[in-house]
Amino acid sequence: MNLFSYNSPVIRFLTKMADLMILNILAVLTSLPIVTIGAATAAMHSSVGKVFTDEGTVLKNYFRAFKINFKQATMCWLLLLILVSSCLIALFFMEANTFSVITKLACYGCLLICCFVFVWVFPLLACFDNTTWAMLRNALICSLSYPIRTILMVVLNLIPVIILMSIDYRLFFKLMPLWMIGWFSICTFCCRFLLYAPMKTLKANAQGEGNEA
Repeated sequence: MNLFSYNSPVIRFLTKMADLMILNILAVLTSLPIVTIGAATAAMHSSVGKVFTDEGTVLKNYFRAFKINFKQATMCWLLLLILVSSCLIALFFMEANTFSVITKLACYGCLLICCFVFVWVFPLLACFDNTTWAMLRNALICSLSYPIRTILMVVLNLIPVIILMSIDYRLFFKLMPLWMIGWFSICTFCCRFLLYAPMKTLKANAQGEGNEA
């Protein structure tokens, strides 16, 4: 077998990697307005899976999912952004003033819950139809039902933030090419791998409820 023929494993692998790079660049560009990060994340989760099942084209899949999920994903993202920003601002003022440990723990707990919901709500949006509040509720329930998978996904998503804020900001900027062309699609792929079994169960349950109805 010719390793460089169109259907060879090498070429198919390189094609998939190229598709993931394109998706990453699309996600970065469409996230620049900040308010669109939710829609971009949902579109990434929808499109990454289709890369490996050869459904449609990368551009068509991404922008179709971006458009379909835009309103609901943006509402979820803005709510999470407001909660996270409020907690961070509160913690900043707590450093300069005397507050009880319970108040600080409440803020850290809220931040953790927001992270838990973030890694679940956009994959759910990419797979299911429901109201915004139901999506957020189900994301929280799923995150608590699969704690190990949830924690792993949170750590994966926070790696750039951890490097920027805690390890070395210079390293973050040195790794900028990685963030731009590959990290977010790779992170999404890893999260989808972790989500495979739970999502399979959720889809089976949804189909069962649909048949009963």
